Amino acid sequence: MTTTIQRPDNEAAASPDDSATASSHFIAEKSASRLTAAVAIGLALFGSGAAGLMNQVIWQRSLKVWLGGSESICSMVVVLVFMAGLGLGSLAMSKRARKLRSPLWTFGWIEAALVAVNIGICFLLSADISHSVFAVAKVAVAAGVPLLLLYGLAATVILAIPCLLMGMTMPLAAETCQRDLGIQNSRVIGLLLFVNTLGSVLGTIFSSGTMLPILGQSKSLLLAAGLNGLAAILLFALYRFRRQSLPTPCPRIQAETTNPRGWRPNFEEKLALGLGFCSLGYEMYLFRLIPLRHEPLPFTFAAVLAGFLDFCCFGA
Repeated sequence: MTTTIQRPDNEAAASPDDSATASSHFIAEKSASRLTAAVAIGLALFGSGAAGLMNQVIWQRSLKVWLGGSESICSMVVVLVFMAGLGLGSLAMSKRARKLRSPLWTFGWIEAALVAVNIGICFLLSADISHSVFAVAKVAVAAGVPLLLLYGLAATVILAIPCLLMGMTMPLAAETCQRDLGIQNSRVIGLLLFVNTLGSVLGTIFSSGTMLPILGQSKSLLLAAGLNGLAAILLFALYRFRRQSLPTPCPRIQAETTNPRGWRPNFEEKLALGLGFCSLGYEMYLFRLIPLRHEPLPFTFAAVLAGFLDFCCFGA
């Protein structure tokens, strides 16, 4: 004899409509979490970009004492060291970002390291060492060392570490969005660069027009370091939130196989090199031309830099 067991109503199987509703709620919640994380990363990049260009404008003003008081030489050396540091930092991190267990956690520590380094540079540039600088310059001239080389080495020693750290932020942000958030759309790189450059434009304008005249050099540098600190706090908070909601850590991706072409650049890389050379050369041309055509005002460097970055921002 066959016995039929009836399932209680509260244990009845879920209907297809209930399953579809639960699935849609899960997808919506996951999309909202991903959007929140992307916005947080964008805000961190915005603050980091603003802090970076605030530092660059203030460094250009402050290092005139170190670089012989020349506006054009100071602008050239600061831009050279800044862009070289960004490029080398980005190159170094782009090779390691795929091997990191959590690029988001590393991104937060990079911003925290920028706080400490920039505070140290603030105290260094606040010291009155003009007599020592001129004494070193006299010794270099007597020894036949070109002053431009001396100025470049001095600026490189002071600015190399923060510029390298700034260059590491963009590869980490891109790796976080692609691996941790699962955003595979190639447009995300352009959007990240847009947000970062937009913060740089506003930081350039704000530092030259408001911060330096009102707050002075030291407080302006500390305010820029504070923006890096806020970015670090935001990234650590995002890491903790995602770790609680997604307890399984993101797997590290194995290193790619060795590129058979080695160090030989392809056509796109050669084109990027040429465009970068032309764009930075034109920027330096504007740095020299505008003070000759107009009065060399203190905010000339910031005005040219903001205009240059403005077009880069919308081009991204």
